[in-house]
Amino acid sequence: MVSRFQEDMTLQDAVRQCPRGASVLRRLGIAPEGTSTLVEAASKEGVPMGLLLAMLNEAASAMAATDQFDDDQFQAALQGAIIEYIVERYHGPLRSELDRLDDLFSGVSETCHEDEGNVLLALRMVFMTFTRQIEEHLAIEEEILFPRLHRSRRCPGSRGPSTKACCGGGTPVIAIKEMEREHELLERNFNEMRELTCDFTPSHKASEIVTTLYERILRLETELYEHASLENDLLWPVHLADEGTSYGVSPAGTMTSSADEEDSLCPRTNRPCQAGPAAVCSRFWDCLRESMEQRWGKMEDGNRIG
Repeated sequence: MVSRFQEDMTLQDAVRQCPRGASVLRRLGIAPEGTSTLVEAASKEGVPMGLLLAMLNEAASAMAATDQFDDDQFQAALQGAIIEYIVERYHGPLRSELDRLDDLFSGVSETCHEDEGNVLLALRMVFMTFTRQIEEHLAIEEEILFPRLHRSRRCPGSRGPSTKACCGGGTPVIAIKEMEREHELLERNFNEMRELTCDFTPSHKASEIVTTLYERILRLETELYEHASLENDLLWPVHLADEGTSYGVSPAGTMTSSADEEDSLCPRTNRPCQAGPAAVCSRFWDCLRESMEQRWGKMEDGNRIG
């Protein structure tokens, strides 16, 4: 699809072309009254240019489609643009990159010396854990969470409790908080890999393939942080705000459990898992799926009965 907006268009021109674009810019932390170009504003605020253009185009298309477009419908359209951007820009390329890195790991064993071989063996073990976790994480987002987010804002003209009843299940706060916790667990995988490799610094004897492997893992780390930041800072807060939810503090005002304690909590029972942290529990992701499906199933049953 040809974009209605160009990178060198000024903020004021973008808003003149699409008045709803002002809301898009504010949501991304950009003041719509500025005189800079879209690309300059996006760069200053650390906003991906592709996402900014996608959201502006979605806003313009939504306005052109109907004269009566309320705020809930507008937010749903923007949310859809964010989710589509995340899946296309990060999920697909991430899966392809994991396959390429696996091929690199298979090749390094033939070129490295003994000491480096021990490091690479340990690195591959951690990377395999990371791969298993991120693949499950992406699948749960695509198969369960993202469709639910769409449903929670798909009811035209509905707000508050009526939106919950119409959409069947309300805002999936528990799942969102769990996904954010998984972002933290994935970050710890990278921290462990950094420790093993001295911040991915190849030895003076390292082969070209080892250097390439380290560079690609570093690039993957940057991509993952950008991906997680979009969800944590842009996608999740809209739904958590609907529920008056905040992170880190319990209703009584005391701090929640420590990160180490949370790592051992089962997402299905919310009790300490006998198998230990999520990284070593073979049932963790099954329990997470069961937890989401059970909670939403009960909510939808209640809405149908009501």
